[in-house]
Amino acid sequence: GIGAARGLLREAERAAGGSADPAGAARGFASPYVPPADPAVDAVIATSVHTDVLLKFAGLATRAGDASWREFLVRRALAAAPDDRHVVLEMATMLQAQGRPAEALDYLRRHETLAPGDHHTLVEQGRCLLDLGRLAEAEAVLR
Repeated sequence: GIGAARGLLREAERAAGGSADPAGAARGFASPYVPPADPAVDAVIATSVHTDVLLKFAGLATRAGDASWREFLVRRALAAAPDDRHVVLEMATMLQAQGRPAEALDYLRRHETLAPGDHHTLVEQGRCLLDLGRLAEAEAVLR
């Protein structure tokens, strides 16, 4: 049942070296994001194809609670580097945080092909499958 699947999720999360409390990890973002006052800086960010810059500002948007700006930046990074495993994982993480597990699952599976053997990816796939009520699949992924 769901209790067994959640237990597997906690075990897999610990084995992957992570926290079984993603909300607790998210509370670590205490610093507010102060957007740049310079329109030229905003324009550079909005038109950049440098994934490091885009993901850095996406992180700042997360701290500010600006989900739409974060999504714009992550999608821009993904368009610039569709096979960058870090960008693909950021997209999956963002979608999970927005409560969109079906979409996140697609990106997690894609990330698995880009970074085979990444236990964290499997744990997050299990979490998405649980959120979707697909218990048997979640248990299979988490074993």
